[in-house]
Amino acid sequence: MRALALLVNVVVAAAMITGVPAAASDVVRVEGGHSARDTRVGYKVDLIRAALKATEDTHGPFLLDASLPAMPRDRTLRELVRGHLLNVHIAPTKPDLEAALLTIRVPVLRGLLDYRLLLIHADDRERFNRVRTVEDLKRLRVGLRSQWSTTQILEAAGFDVVQAQDYDGVFTMLEYRRSDFLPRGINEVFGEMEAMRDRIPHVIIEPRLALNIPLPSYVFVSPRTPRLAERVESGLRRMIADGRFDALFQSYFGDDIRRAGLAQRHVIRLPNPFLSERKAAWLPEDWCDPYRSE
Repeated sequence: MRALALLVNVVVAAAMITGVPAAASDVVRVEGGHSARDTRVGYKVDLIRAALKATEDTHGPFLLDASLPAMPRDRTLRELVRGHLLNVHIAPTKPDLEAALLTIRVPVLRGLLDYRLLLIHADDRERFNRVRTVEDLKRLRVGLRSQWSTTQILEAAGFDVVQAQDYDGVFTMLEYRRSDFLPRGINEVFGEMEAMRDRIPHVIIEPRLALNIPLPSYVFVSPRTPRLAERVESGLRRMIADGRFDALFQSYFGDDIRRAGLAQRHVIRLPNPFLSERKAAWLPEDWCDPYRSE
């Protein structure tokens, strides 16, 4: 619930802002969550804030506004191009995002989203005990949202994808058995299960499988604000160099990595045909080892 509480605090604080401080040299506008139960936004807002704070000596003060509710992905892209309502966004990469926006190629989830645990209906546990391969998974229905990057990847691979209309619906669809499984990143699944528990009492985390899909998350910046792109990347690199990046990452996800027990799971690997070859900014320290549980 830490991330959910943070979301509430961020939105309330931002809503109280009625003007931009005269001293603020950069005004940064990011989305809030897709729902009151969307726990993913806390890390994103904290990371952007930390990167901006790490560059106050070189770039001056800033105002961070996270009061705008999340929008459908295609509208988010349009607003980022315009640069008025939104100018900074963290998301799994897709070719259209990289083509239209300024892309900071630092994998801000450090590869953790590449590893998905499977949410399933409790009554289907024995059914999933027989799953060993990608082809086994393709015989089952996967529930996803229409504009997620994972949806595009799995549809291209021949999966039977059942699409939900909204963020909450992708979970309740599984509860009511209109889909068979829902893959969620190690960074997502535990917070979501806690936040959604009252709505999905019969959904569990499948205990022996994981799905690996290469899918880095980047910071995307409006082309109208190149200064922000330079500032955020400089801040992230400072944080990586002095350990603040790892400390923030571990504070959010260290326990989740241990709980996932990836080393004890059977990992099914699936390629991502939409992944850009542009990886020049990737350094070894950008990544975590999700197999380590100590």
